Amino acid sequence: MKKLWIYTLISIFTIFACGAKATVGWEENFDPVKTTWSEVSAYWTDLAGPTAKITENDPVNSYGVATSEIINVDVSVYSELVITSTELEAGAYYSIQIQEAVEGGAYANAVSYAGTAGTHIINIAALMGWSGTKSFVINIWIEGESKAVTFSLLQLREPAASEGWIENFNPIKATWTQYSATWDDIAGATAKLTESDPVNSYGNASTEIITLDVSQYNELVVEATEFDAGALYTVQIQEIGGAGAYANAVSYIGDPGTHVVDIAALMGWSGVKSFVINIWIDGESKGVTFNLLQLRQSAPAMEGWLEDFNPIKESWVEGLCSWTDTSGPNAVLTLTPNPGEWWGSASSEVITLDVDAYDELFVKTTEVEPGCRYSVQIQEVGGGSSYADAISYASAATEHTINLKALMGWSGVKTFVINIWLDSGDGGFNVTFNKIEIRASESGPIFWEDHFNPLDTGWTEIDAYWTDMPDSTAILTEDAIGQSYGKVESPTLLVDLDKYPELTVITTGVDADGWLDVGVQEQNGSWTYVDVISPSIEGAGTYKANIKNITGWSGYKSFRVILWMNGNGKSATVDLVRIGMDCGTEILAGDYYEDCSVNFLDLAFIAESWMDQYDAFDLKDISDNWLEEEL
Repeated sequence: MKKLWIYTLISIFTIFACGAKATVGWEENFDPVKTTWSEVSAYWTDLAGPTAKITENDPVNSYGVATSEIINVDVSVYSELVITSTELEAGAYYSIQIQEAVEGGAYANAVSYAGTAGTHIINIAALMGWSGTKSFVINIWIEGESKAVTFSLLQLREPAASEGWIENFNPIKATWTQYSATWDDIAGATAKLTESDPVNSYGNASTEIITLDVSQYNELVVEATEFDAGALYTVQIQEIGGAGAYANAVSYIGDPGTHVVDIAALMGWSGVKSFVINIWIDGESKGVTFNLLQLRQSAPAMEGWLEDFNPIKESWVEGLCSWTDTSGPNAVLTLTPNPGEWWGSASSEVITLDVDAYDELFVKTTEVEPGCRYSVQIQEVGGGSSYADAISYASAATEHTINLKALMGWSGVKTFVINIWLDSGDGGFNVTFNKIEIRASESGPIFWEDHFNPLDTGWTEIDAYWTDMPDSTAILTEDAIGQSYGKVESPTLLVDLDKYPELTVITTGVDADGWLDVGVQEQNGSWTYVDVISPSIEGAGTYKANIKNITGWSGYKSFRVILWMNGNGKSATVDLVRIGMDCGTEILAGDYYEDCSVNFLDLAFIAESWMDQYDAFDLKDISDNWLEEEL
């Protein structure tokens, strides 16, 4: 790996970040109430002070609506909608809807069937999938015959400042030091950095010195949009003063995309730090186009979502299915079909959360009437309006755990509802639910693995290449010119080695006269490389190494796993590469095969030494931790 030389900085510029008060794009403060409302089937009554009451008065239905004037704002700037209600009459509910002001325009509920007073803050840009200037109205719906709700504020505002430093390339800052790579400003918010070192095939440019509180502004955002063929880039954080520490935030990236890195965790920093950001370009005269470098606050931690039916939420929207609350943490969903229809649904309130943080949907049912089947569907609100069944036509009471992020192909903050469908085609009408929850998946004994089902696309191939196979294996083949070895490198892994010290490699075969070496290499500091599996792998088997013990590393460490394939044109078939806990029965009862899971391999393993080393108590561990869960 090329050594990233540290150049002497020529000029010093210091950036001090400070917060800014949020500004307002549109407001209804009810002091007095605006006269521009269209009172379609609900009317406003101005009250003393900054409040007003809206009352349902539809002559036919038990719900009504009032609509604001058309609002024209840049939702990329004024993205936060603030709604404050102070009083609701008994039995009253309200919903707040955003509706695009064009024929057939998009609409979505920012708040659905709220039954208590309070303040709601919603990112409407995320809700609607919008950016830039938009024209829309705000509809306030009141549910309940002649019922009223009192409000004190409706406001569209700019979120409080969350940015510490930014290079948005519009235009590019004049403060870059272009040591051996050159910036070209491009029209719009982009710029291209091209390698220009006269000797080497890699070069770099550095920002001004940035001084800020990394405990507050801890997230580095890097967005690249275009690459010359063969170009790679690396973004490095380099401390100025202090210990002079440096580390790669991203390494050898060759594809467009956005990377978000916690530099406080990466560097082990807290408080105010001074540093520069180095961008390295790898490839003779190659260039990469960027549109954003930013240091920002982490998004405020969102909560997950829980319906524990104790009591049931009042915000469900009932169609042909209706809820009956019971004593304790259960509720019964009942289908009342129309003639000729044997299915119906009920929908949750609109849910907005970060599916990277809360990626798991858990559903528990305790009773299903014979002949009834239930499905649970995720439906996006705004955006692409995508939907998918998390559970399809289940007919038995059980627990379901679904990876929501993988199911929908989502990342980041998403807005959606949960639809529950009942099907009475076989004569049943009721299902009893105990819990519906969106939560963070538990961190298990495995930190990272490639089980080649399919091959992880994050590997870097250098004089060797992977061939993905249909049987959950991959073949690693040497193809170097002028030498008899090549390597592949895993994605860069930031690992807590005190928790996840063990590397496991499983091979199912190695070509004759070929062999596999396995090592790890730091991605910062001294870039130390260490062989961790010795002797070399020459055949099928399971090979383990305790990285912490072998390297002497501890705590969080950034490194790559490197597989070296030796022998001209030789290949090895690999079934698994894993970083995990040092497993076995001390971590997971029944894991005699020590692969961080309990399965047939453990049963086969103890069968080989039955009544010698193992007995019925060991078999019970397997039953408790595998068989009962599977059944």
